[in-house]
Amino acid sequence: MDWEDYFPTAIAERGYDYYSKGYVTDLKQTETQITATVTGTQDYCVVIDLANGDFQDGTCECPYANSHPYCKHMAAVLYQATVADKPASQHQDSKAPTDNDNREQTPTKLVERATDRQVRDFLSVVLAHDNHLLKMFRTVIGETNVVTDLPNYLASVDDLFDSNADAGGFIDYGAATDFGDETLTFLNEEVQPLVDQGEYGLVFQILAHLMLKIDHVDIDDREC
Repeated sequence: MDWEDYFPTAIAERGYDYYSKGYVTDLKQTETQITATVTGTQDYCVVIDLANGDFQDGTCECPYANSHPYCKHMAAVLYQATVADKPASQHQDSKAPTDNDNREQTPTKLVERATDRQVRDFLSVVLAHDNHLLKMFRTVIGETNVVTDLPNYLASVDDLFDSNADAGGFIDYGAATDFGDETLTFLNEEVQPLVDQGEYGLVFQILAHLMLKIDHVDIDDREC
């Protein structure tokens, strides 16, 4: 089932995290629909519509899905359904690769075997379809631009809050841990490379926006 191109990378990654933690339950699938329950801030019902076995559309009860076409709960269900569709032999093969397979398929080995043209062609395709990687790549090669890049970074910050808050904008105890983990990932993967490249003006504006958002949102961060 081809569905990942529909989802922003950050949303798909969060969905995979939910899937890997076993938050998807009661999965049911027919020729035209997948339904499941996903544990998030609360239990959310997810419905995925299929057309000829392929992803068509999805709905979720979470507040984020009220204003966005796709959410992490839908992605989690789709990851679970994709795994459920695979034959048992494929599950076994993917879980138990040989030592030779592990050595052969490491990223370093694959890049060493590729020609410069192959690497450039592959990067061109991947970066054209993945805004998250595109931002990271531009940072690595020192081609950031405050005017054009800042709105994307600020939107990523807003998404951290929108995807974890309830309809009233409150991040409750159940979602606070996810919010913290996702914020830390954002700082490590997207902001730290900007620091390393000396893009301090851009970093300051991103962090200022993040701090203002934190100051204006109610978060239940109790430890017990």
